[in-house]
Amino acid sequence: MAKQKRYSYIKNPYSTGGWYCFVLGIISFILSALVIVSSVRTNGEVSLFFAAVGLSAIMLDICGLIFLINCLMEKDRNHIFAFIGGVLELIVLLAWVFVLAVR
Repeated sequence: MAKQKRYSYIKNPYSTGGWYCFVLGIISFILSALVIVSSVRTNGEVSLFFAAVGLSAIMLDICGLIFLINCLMEKDRNHIFAFIGGVLELIVLLAWVFVLAVR
């Protein structure tokens, strides 16, 4: 029987900061969506709890962007999760800037 060849399409291991950036991006996206849906339902009259959740989402975005910058400094690593997390964080941060600027 002939041996099957195995191919690895991932040359470099994933960066550790990329995983943190990805997870923080997902968490901040979910928290922001929760706050925005709550705000729409209550016509902008959210409770102090949801305001704190929104502030936490913004702070998580900033932390995730710091992880993104640190991750991009790592050489010979795969940065795909860092890029996905960074895009999520930028979308959420721009959404918060839009929400706060319109008010």
